[in-house]
Amino acid sequence: MEEHLRAGDCFFDIGAHVGEYSLIAAAAVGSTGSIIALEPQKDLCEIIMRNFEDNQIPNTRVIHGALGERCGRCHLFTDENTKGAVLEINSALADIPMYDLATLLKDIPADKRIWMKLDAAGYELPCLSACAEILRERPVHLILKAYSEEQVQNRFPGISQSLAEFLNSMGYRSFRITGDTPTPWDGVVHGYCEAIICESAGLTENRTQPGS
Repeated sequence: MEEHLRAGDCFFDIGAHVGEYSLIAAAAVGSTGSIIALEPQKDLCEIIMRNFEDNQIPNTRVIHGALGERCGRCHLFTDENTKGAVLEINSALADIPMYDLATLLKDIPADKRIWMKLDAAGYELPCLSACAEILRERPVHLILKAYSEEQVQNRFPGISQSLAEFLNSMGYRSFRITGDTPTPWDGVVHGYCEAIICESAGLTENRTQPGS
């Protein structure tokens, strides 16, 4: 994040938890940048806001809600021990606001460069594919929590396409973060989940090496 983000960028922290990624991003984007944190657990939203206030971070917004393929309402299973949350697709409950990417992006000025950390606990593909046309028009560079195929299928058996296939079809260049040297991501997730950097085709900066 420190290598990729720069002053003035807009950073989305999707599935923000307590906002640790937001705090790292804030130091990189500076006073001319902005931070938007989306978190479905209301008590964690309060922690994020307090973290922003305690660190005197300007240009921030905290949104209570989850990311999905449409706007509406949803329900999440929450692990009270880890404070992790997973969307429950077939639940009859609808107690959490849900937003799609189109809604989150619509008010961001066209000249703002956008980076997004996305952790939807395995539901990343539906969230991204629902707004594929917008992502083709507006470059959004991603820091993904990519979950193993086993985890995705256990939670969301209706997802058939791989996340890597979708990203490739959108022109993203995806890299696994392994030590100091990013390596091209083949779509395989080792272990429970991995962090993947995904550069949109709209990234125009000159780089000395892929993913640097």
